[in-house]
Amino acid sequence: MEINQKDALKYETPRAKLAFLAQILEHDLTPDFVRQRAEIVTNITKAEINALAKKHLAVDDMLMVVVGDAKTLRPQLKALGYKVLDYQI
Repeated sequence: MEINQKDALKYETPRAKLAFLAQILEHDLTPDFVRQRAEIVTNITKAEINALAKKHLAVDDMLMVVVGDAKTLRPQLKALGYKVLDYQI
């Protein structure tokens, strides 16, 4: 399995190594999946990402939580067609 220096730092702790190995086992990944993933991330286009999102994400069934200045954000979100509900903690 090939892991570059930047990726190697992610797996320094025992917990991180265990999570990494669990991911390999759970998804039945090949030994070179890290290289394949890096290649995909490097080469994927915005259009491909948008097509995948459209195919796999049911945006109408999602909730978005936006935190910030309501006076600024509310009109922007409404202009995009989102229903805005205010909550205060």
